[in-house]
Amino acid sequence: MSFLNPTTWPLFAKKPRTEVAKPYYPYIMIDGETAGTGPTSALFSIGAVAYNPMTGEVDIDNAFCSNIDLQSCIDAGLTIDGEAIYWWLERSTEARAGICEATTTTEIDENGTRRQHTKRYSLLEVLTDFSDWMAPYNAEYCRINKPRHEGVASAMAWSNGADFDLPILANAYRAIGHAKPWAAFQGRCYRTDKSAGWGIKMERTGTHHNALDDAISQAQHHIDIVNELRSARRALAQQRLQTPVIKEVAKS
Repeated sequence: MSFLNPTTWPLFAKKPRTEVAKPYYPYIMIDGETAGTGPTSALFSIGAVAYNPMTGEVDIDNAFCSNIDLQSCIDAGLTIDGEAIYWWLERSTEARAGICEATTTTEIDENGTRRQHTKRYSLLEVLTDFSDWMAPYNAEYCRINKPRHEGVASAMAWSNGADFDLPILANAYRAIGHAKPWAAFQGRCYRTDKSAGWGIKMERTGTHHNALDDAISQAQHHIDIVNELRSARRALAQQRLQTPVIKEVAKS
């Protein structure tokens, strides 16, 4: 052991890693397809995906997507805007079909007979499932960040506009009497970051105005923006280090 090299001291010695690093997804991109633009609007569907802009990983295999029974939204007091319905009528066939699909499940009865059931899930069912889906990401975020930041309660929830998806979703949770699954101070605006990285083109995947496809496209675009901005900051910092500092000599 060399006392001239601190990394050889027992306190600083690196221990071999025996376990595989667990993927960490601190960001959740959320997209809602709605029947209006106001905060009380009814929801056709919700799509969400977790991602990590520092590693570039997107947890697509465990993404969330579910359509919502529109009548259950109306019964909960959410609203429909006629202009929004006309807007939807002008969207692509694929986009319109995406918000109309019901969920088909297959069950096997006690006689071994397979039976298919088609169902539209209620607002209460979908929002409860969404909270359950976010819970593991929230728990992992809190486990990693609470030692450094007191009061951390959830992962960061991102959406395309601070005045659209998250407020509409938060109001829907209030309508069913449930707490939203992200902390108030953890809401983030992807549109703001998109403006900062206006020259970075989005590579859209899937169908535009499909909740899950939009969430995935936005998450991947956000990763590109964050990495580009980080590179720009590093280049600027390097430039400042290389710029000679000229001190003025006071005249006597």
